[in-house]
Amino acid sequence: MGLERSIVASGLASVQAIEEIIEGIGDKIDPNPNALVVVDEVGSWLSRILSRGQSGNVSEIPGILQTLWGQPMEDGWIGTKKVGKEMRTFFAVAFSIIGFSTEKMFFGALEDRLVSSGFVNRMLLWNVGRGALERVDPKYGWNECPQWLVDAMRKITSLPSAPLDKPMKVALPAKDGSVVVLNDYHRIGWGPGAKELWLKFDNKVRAMPSVEDREVWIRAPDLAIRLATIVAFYRCSPTIDVADWEWAVELVKHSTEQLRAGLDKHMINTLEQADLAERIRDYVRVRKGQLVKIGEISRTFERKVDDVRKLNHVIWHVVETGDITVVSPEEGREILGVRAGRPTVWLTWSGK
Repeated sequence: MGLERSIVASGLASVQAIEEIIEGIGDKIDPNPNALVVVDEVGSWLSRILSRGQSGNVSEIPGILQTLWGQPMEDGWIGTKKVGKEMRTFFAVAFSIIGFSTEKMFFGALEDRLVSSGFVNRMLLWNVGRGALERVDPKYGWNECPQWLVDAMRKITSLPSAPLDKPMKVALPAKDGSVVVLNDYHRIGWGPGAKELWLKFDNKVRAMPSVEDREVWIRAPDLAIRLATIVAFYRCSPTIDVADWEWAVELVKHSTEQLRAGLDKHMINTLEQADLAERIRDYVRVRKGQLVKIGEISRTFERKVDDVRKLNHVIWHVVETGDITVVSPEEGREILGVRAGRPTVWLTWSGK
């Protein structure tokens, strides 16, 4: 696409490094607010910047990335003030990261606060699986792209109204027949029915009863509308249509489900007893009207505690508070029928 200069680094070591990429360094390095950082082994990189021995300007990398992700296009971004530093404002900052990792390394590096703070659920995840079972001769080399796709993307990115080295321009006809040129942004509207689908999805996420599920899914509507906007723009449409939204939301659902599954399977983070009790309540509450095996709860949360015996105490503490109740063997047989095997303890949400 002719945008090679957008690839700026293969990792990030500090908050200052991110600001230098965007702002440039005096006469030495030009500003680059449209930057892409390509990180191989992103799980190892996350482990490094999140280790407890790191200084603040390293451990705050997730914080500044979250800020940049939520930066409105029309709002100017300003970096951190230092003595003698000349401050500048940058518009339309698009600081992006693409990373690659094994599943276990990536999720093992995460901490619970990165989910609740909104760092990891701003990411799009795609599990590519184990790879091909047999080697094949590729149709294209690893550094090649089909020429038709190259031409198509260059056609879209070479907009005269949005040059890479000059301000964007919007030409507006005046009443007297002249043309007024403004520095503004290309805007895409809504097609029939698309906005209503977005609002319906957003309301569904906000209404999730489980706090843990809501923390994982809360950015999904924003991610989907960003993807739908990109799809609409690249097919040269002035509006986001239903087809754009449907494609984008299915991709985001798949990504978020990958995140949910990966967190449940790999992320180890010791919870305080009060937090653990609330998680157990949420787990049973969202299964209201169903019977939940005590062993199922134990398997779900055993990686969240440093002592499995503590987990058992917390489960029975929640039972004692009356939020969940033990189903009697007679009631269990009535609901589930006669089952072979060892008897188990069944729990259900009490409705209180």
